[in-house]
Amino acid sequence: MDLRKIFAVVAVLLLFTSLQAQDFSKDVQQYIRVNQDVVALTNARGIDGTGAPVRKDQTILIEGRMIEDIGDDGEIATRQADTVIDCSGKTVIPGLVMLHEHLFYSKIIDG
Repeated sequence: MDLRKIFAVVAVLLLFTSLQAQDFSKDVQQYIRVNQDVVALTNARGIDGTGAPVRKDQTILIEGRMIEDIGDDGEIATRQADTVIDCSGKTVIPGLVMLHEHLFYSKIIDG
């Protein structure tokens, strides 16, 4: 499976990189840290969700709303990036958008 397709979901989490801050309300703008067209995430651990081994030292290049390239650090050119984010010690996983989860279960008491 193509790692680029799997990590494409990450683009949803970083959608703000393709939108201008003024497209959001002032309440939301305070939470936008990166507002650039081209962003490179470097030194990341990548989990693709397929059960494949974790990939260490990955670079993810995001242009607009799309992941343009993913690969080993040093193999992906980051010079065109407006912002480079060092993800050392961090892991990138496929986005969990609209995830229905149950992280908390209340105790059911039989009456």
